[in-house]
Amino acid sequence: MNSPNLCGRLIWASLLAYSLSCSLLARATESAPIATTVCAITQRPGSFQRKLVSFPAQFISDTIEHSALIDPWCKRGIGPYIPDSAIGAKEFDKALYNTGFFGMRDKTITATWVGRVTWHPKQIPRLDIVVSEIRDLKVDFVSPPPDMPPPDVHLPNPPLPVWPPKQATFE
Repeated sequence: MNSPNLCGRLIWASLLAYSLSCSLLARATESAPIATTVCAITQRPGSFQRKLVSFPAQFISDTIEHSALIDPWCKRGIGPYIPDSAIGAKEFDKALYNTGFFGMRDKTITATWVGRVTWHPKQIPRLDIVVSEIRDLKVDFVSPPPDMPPPDVHLPNPPLPVWPPKQATFE
């Protein structure tokens, strides 16, 4: 009488142990990001959907609302969302806003970005990443050529006409 009950318990215990080991294996596999590139992700975004990835990229931004992680070998970039809780987010903000000029006009920022990719084929932006870690952050300063005046000094060629036009005077 106890033998069938014991067999049932052993079966349930083995099923529970199997399912627990499968879930732990899935989590262990999930915790290691897939090493890839911006080019690979932008060329095959569906294969990286909701996957944890790691890749080197340069951060570009207009410092208002548009930013991207790019690779000079690719035509497209990935839109980053960097929450305050991301590892390295404070150092990244310091590099972006408190090093040199505000924003990107005097520097390039490169790093290894770790996060989860999301692809929305019918939305804009189509491809983005929720960054969970920023590794190997590097800031390189770029100085303008010494003979080039600031951009707001350049006049269009030919100069724009003055409006309203001056009236001709006859004497």
